[in-house]
Amino acid sequence: MARLAACCLAAVGLVAACAAPAGGAAGDDAQRARQDRSPGGVAPVVPAAPAPAVPPATAAGAPARPVTVLAVRTPAGDGGGALAAALREGRFYRRALPHLAGVRIEVGPAAAGTVDVLLDVAPAPMAAARSAGLPLRFAAGAVELGGSRYAAPEQALAVRQPAAPRPTWLVVGVSAGGAVALADRLLFELAAAAGGFGGAVGGADGAADGGANRPGALGFDYLVREGPRLERSGRWRPAPPPAASAPPAASAAAAPSTPASAAAGAVASTAAASGAPASGAAAIGAAAGARTPPAVRAAPAVLAPDTAGERDDLREWQRAAAALRELPGKRVTLLVPPARLDGPGRAEMARLGGALDEAVAAMATRLPPAAGRQQGEGGQPPPIVVAVEDDLVAEARHAGAIGEAVPAGIPGDRAELHLVYHSDDLFAYRVALAARLLERAGLAGGLPPWLERGAALWLAGEWYGRPWRDWLPWLAGAAVLPSAAELLAPGEPGAPGAAPEGPSVLWTPVAAALVDHLPGPTLAARLDTARRLTPREVDAWLASLAAPPPPHSRDEAREGHAAGPGPVAAPGAAAHPPSARSGRSQLGDATVTATPPAAPATPWRPPAPAPPAPAPPATAATPLRPPLPFLRGVSLAMENSLDGGYHAPALDRELDRLAALGVDAVSLMPFAYQEAPAAPRLRLLNGAPESETDVGLIHAVRRARAHGFRTLYKPHVWVGGGSWPGDVAMRDEPAWQAWWRDYRRYVLHHAVLARWSGADLFSVGCELSGTLGRAEDWRRLIAAVRQVFPGPLTYSGNWSGDLERAPFWEQLDLIGVDAYYPLSADPAAGRAELARGAVAVAAHLAAASRAWHRPLLLTEVGFAACRAAWIAPHREGGTPSQADQAAAYAALFGALGRPPWLAGTFVWKAFSGDAAGRPAPARRRRDTDANAADFRFLGRQAEAVIAAYYAPASR
Repeated sequence: MARLAACCLAAVGLVAACAAPAGGAAGDDAQRARQDRSPGGVAPVVPAAPAPAVPPATAAGAPARPVTVLAVRTPAGDGGGALAAALREGRFYRRALPHLAGVRIEVGPAAAGTVDVLLDVAPAPMAAARSAGLPLRFAAGAVELGGSRYAAPEQALAVRQPAAPRPTWLVVGVSAGGAVALADRLLFELAAAAGGFGGAVGGADGAADGGANRPGALGFDYLVREGPRLERSGRWRPAPPPAASAPPAASAAAAPSTPASAAAGAVASTAAASGAPASGAAAIGAAAGARTPPAVRAAPAVLAPDTAGERDDLREWQRAAAALRELPGKRVTLLVPPARLDGPGRAEMARLGGALDEAVAAMATRLPPAAGRQQGEGGQPPPIVVAVEDDLVAEARHAGAIGEAVPAGIPGDRAELHLVYHSDDLFAYRVALAARLLERAGLAGGLPPWLERGAALWLAGEWYGRPWRDWLPWLAGAAVLPSAAELLAPGEPGAPGAAPEGPSVLWTPVAAALVDHLPGPTLAARLDTARRLTPREVDAWLASLAAPPPPHSRDEAREGHAAGPGPVAAPGAAAHPPSARSGRSQLGDATVTATPPAAPATPWRPPAPAPPAPAPPATAATPLRPPLPFLRGVSLAMENSLDGGYHAPALDRELDRLAALGVDAVSLMPFAYQEAPAAPRLRLLNGAPESETDVGLIHAVRRARAHGFRTLYKPHVWVGGGSWPGDVAMRDEPAWQAWWRDYRRYVLHHAVLARWSGADLFSVGCELSGTLGRAEDWRRLIAAVRQVFPGPLTYSGNWSGDLERAPFWEQLDLIGVDAYYPLSADPAAGRAELARGAVAVAAHLAAASRAWHRPLLLTEVGFAACRAAWIAPHREGGTPSQADQAAAYAALFGALGRPPWLAGTFVWKAFSGDAAGRPAPARRRRDTDANAADFRFLGRQAEAVIAAYYAPASR
């Protein structure tokens, strides 16, 4: 990866991610994904011509746009500015605001601006004073919209005040957390409507607002946060005349006896109170057991929600939940969509229910007696209720989280767990059931999150295809063990059950081993000890774990098998090519072979072809694997949204579209975040559904394979502060060691996922030019990846020097380069000149392949749809030109052909969910603007050029 221009941050992800329902750090994920393709932001030097100027982001002479001020006004008595402080810690303020053009924000009791946002918490006296004519009621612990009552802490509403002298929005939450989360969400929409992320001023649906193309005009008049990922939104309509006698809206709060009847009863009560089709809101308030005083409204409403045309996720969830059919079991009951019970689906669901029932029975024998647990009929614990979701998007909306199996997250849900079925994921379902058993037994309380996870795995036994003990020698040898402070870190306040931060694939077996190590005759006794552990005790145990094990360890003797064999491939996955080194696929073998010095190749200087680099000396380095077919690839970036991500059904539509062009391979890109080039810490960006989650990447590999695609799994590092990965360099040795510790963890976490999901190739790094001097660190990392990933390995080098300076090509199977080589310095270059430049590029790449006796893979290659795209292909923006983009592709592909030395090309780029529904305004503009000067090629003239190159008969 390299940097994409800041002007496209919103166009390809930032606004899109954060305009999705709040609930995770999606802002990080979206912000980092799109940078300028530049090595350090400097255009390359081209001999015999001056260095080209970068095309301006906007046309010369364009009038300056007036600044839009988003003013978030908080109550005068805002507890020492708590609301303002919380908003400043949100995703918009920290991640989007630095990149806005023509938009600034003010926050506080005296804030005033072009657009006003009044932020308050129920009973919300400040907002109530401005709500005349609106169908709102506020009370302590509840808010109402058009008769629908919201009383859960995470709920909040935002409404447009149409009669205000300037665009004004009221945002009121049941709690401060809910209010701030919705205000953060709204600010992304308002900034996009003001043109702060590029594009025309005004929301995509601004005309429907009666004030087209003006700040504050959005595609809705009201927006309700019904749950972490459930929303209700719509337009105002004139309110009907009041009935002669209407029951009070508060009557909807009466809680029926069961969650299912709560949903039905609350909806019916709300509909009766409002005289409109029922929203699902009241069911949440009732199921949460909220008790609120009667709500008051300042004046009769003159507006009402247009329920006929609104979107209401909660209502749709309730309808879907009511339609689920039960498959009862003794210990596990499944709730299954009716369509899954037709034909062979019934037998499949019956097998799933039986497998889960057996797993619970086996695990229950290691838990305390049922006396302290929930009781069902006959004094036995009631079955664990598991809802089977159609897809991961539905799971995220209905449970508030995403994963193979996740706990229920919405009050009133009759299911305790939600899962998306895949036969390879039974191990993950067992771990989730184990966590639920621990909670029922009262054993999970007070544990650090990692130890809670470890206890669940200790019960479940299997981890990604192997017993959890089998992972320990490899984890220790690869130097990816957590520290005591990391294992004992407390959970986030107010977020019980939330996934702790860190590489869960690597650390969960370590946590299980710690639980196993603790003294005590029962699990309850061990966990009681775990609550009193000190960091010193855990550090001492970790040091013993990192030491080489004796020939016959306690675990080996107890389990009857030797620790060491690598995790098996996912069931049903096609076999990978055999490991190039005998025994290298086994855990615990961390040796590396001797490596030669890097060959002194000549850095790229077009248009003259570089002389061939001398071949490296003879070595025992990795032998070449059998060659893959030519990879006709596309870099498939994730659309950072719930409906368009790697996990979403929209991915299948995009794969079909690519297959029609002759594409047969895609690269998939997870991210880690680094605050600055010299900051030694990395953070995995895999928590929120709007980011590249682990389960989303697994799903994407599986779906790509189902469509006949090969996959390149290609981890990236997103560097903050407007920098790029090539700038990463530490100031001293301790910082370097800390950085490599985190980077090893990040890469090996994804190497395990790549193997488990069935990926075909793996890239150990991307454009980390400043780290290439750390040759031994790279060799150790590659050796560790080899032990767990059996397929071909590469490194995605930056085009401006990594190809010549990387010291480890002989350890890899493929030379990889992100090939943004300029073809000419002449803005008016014709076909002949572009062809000469492209021939020079091809000759340079061929020489590198010959020098290292390795095929070469273009892990990225692309041109933006801008004027003279061939001058600085790593950049986008400027004057749009589809013709120049197509001409550059035609010249390069014409020169490359498909020679034996070229393993394939991955065109930058397409998105996982361009066809996804309900986009944010900025994404709507991106999808409909065929003239944007960005890297997209689908639907443009370049599409035909790429299709011709990828045609099966092409040579």
